[in-house]
Amino acid sequence: MEQVIGNVSFWGLITLTITSLQVFKRFLSFKSQGKTRQFQRIIYHQTLFSLRNDYKVWIIFSLSLGILLVFGHYTPTFLISRIFWFNVSWWLFSISLAWYAENNHKHFYFLTNAPINFLAIIGSVILNMFLLLNAYPYSHAQSLLANIATIFLAISFVVGVFRIRKYHHTFQPKPLENNLLSNQRLDGLIISLVSAVLLAPMYSTESVFFILPLLITANYMIIFSLAQQQKYVRLLKVLLAIVLSICTILFVRKFLPETWLRNGVFYQRESLLYSILGALWLSVFSDKIIALYVALQKKYTAYFIDKFFLHKVLTYSLRAFITISLVSLSTWILLYAYQKLELYGIVLVILSVLSNVSAKISFDIPAKWQ
Repeated sequence: MEQVIGNVSFWGLITLTITSLQVFKRFLSFKSQGKTRQFQRIIYHQTLFSLRNDYKVWIIFSLSLGILLVFGHYTPTFLISRIFWFNVSWWLFSISLAWYAENNHKHFYFLTNAPINFLAIIGSVILNMFLLLNAYPYSHAQSLLANIATIFLAISFVVGVFRIRKYHHTFQPKPLENNLLSNQRLDGLIISLVSAVLLAPMYSTESVFFILPLLITANYMIIFSLAQQQKYVRLLKVLLAIVLSICTILFVRKFLPETWLRNGVFYQRESLLYSILGALWLSVFSDKIIALYVALQKKYTAYFIDKFFLHKVLTYSLRAFITISLVSLSTWILLYAYQKLELYGIVLVILSVLSNVSAKISFDIPAKWQ
């Protein structure tokens, strides 16, 4: 309880006070002009708009606060403070940088769309990897959960303040979005990453298993995002996947034990490596096969305009081939990872796929001739 009170309540009260004063100031301005009912309508619609577009921020803030209230006493106060203020500082810096880059978005592609710009997400993953690694001696289940809750409390606190500030300047600000990550993919990535971090101590006591999912997420996102900005994107993606495969092999074989025993079960390093590499190349393959489908649409659409039945046969045959091949490969890789590494293997596979930001993860691409 002391951690929550010491780190959150003071600044939360300041933010609430400043926001309340701004709202009251606007109310007096409208009242002086005889527009009290108009002000009430604006506040009402802005509240509904905020709940519809920013509900995730406030749900995360509430859940994190509740977890800290329950499990905060399992972690030393100085660790809670360090994690909280480092994350607050990083996200304040990222949002400020994004504001600076708004007028030069072509040159600062990764920085626009504050506050969840790509640089902020990558930097947050790397920063918290070091913070959690430093706190690893205290990382039993309850302490680790409290540390993760502190991270999300800090992030949701800063993002929430940013969003409240936006409503002061704009009646209906744009929803939170990202240039390279859809909100659905970002949600899945965050859930998978948190799951991997929480599962790591259950499968090994060594810190490398704790770091591995964070490294996979950060490195894969950085490398594949660079491919989006280059001229020869298709060839570059394959070359980057080869480079990442080599780096993954070197890292795993350098820092992970060949075998380890946990809870009476033997696990093998090579099984973990094959699961990660299989997921990496699955994401590359899915991107290539869907790109092939789109290319065939563009090239041969004109030849089938007058052949309706042939259109249907070719379209659904090609879609069936893409769906069956990708679902079959995904299922095989997930089953292999679960058989060899159980839940930890599954979340590593999911992270490897979602971290490839250049790969498509939706198979439902409408045909242009329909």
